[in-house]
Amino acid sequence: MNYIAGILLLYIKDERLAYLCLLHIMFKFNWRRIYLSNMVELVRLIRVLNKRLEKEVPAVYKHFRKYEVNMEGLFSHIFLSIFVYYSPIQFATRIFDLFLLDKEEALISCMVKVIKLMETKILSFSSMDVYMYLKAQMISECIEEHGIETMLSYE
Repeated sequence: MNYIAGILLLYIKDERLAYLCLLHIMFKFNWRRIYLSNMVELVRLIRVLNKRLEKEVPAVYKHFRKYEVNMEGLFSHIFLSIFVYYSPIQFATRIFDLFLLDKEEALISCMVKVIKLMETKILSFSSMDVYMYLKAQMISECIEEHGIETMLSYE
């Protein structure tokens, strides 16, 4: 949650207003559900992402299955930090704006889009390398190769 507060404070200089925005996200968007101790909502979101990958990027989905990639471990940071944790600030702020408009759909659709764009590279990695690539490098490389506008265009 601190990453969400941090991005708000970066652009909303008034701490009180930033706090009110955080409250709005947590309560009006009901985003606080993903932070509950049983993490049922977080698991649900990762399952939705998993199903989208299976349907839209089947080769990557099968690759993850082949190497027994733990989807929760790989993608939980996306939802917990709304892409802020492992993303360059220029991408994080744009995806945060989309999240404010489309909520979880923006996060899932953008992740699927990035994976589609980087599919060939992802398929070249084995199990542990996939984790490291997706968490540390994929977003930055995708920005360099395809640009932010392409990454954020989803339907």
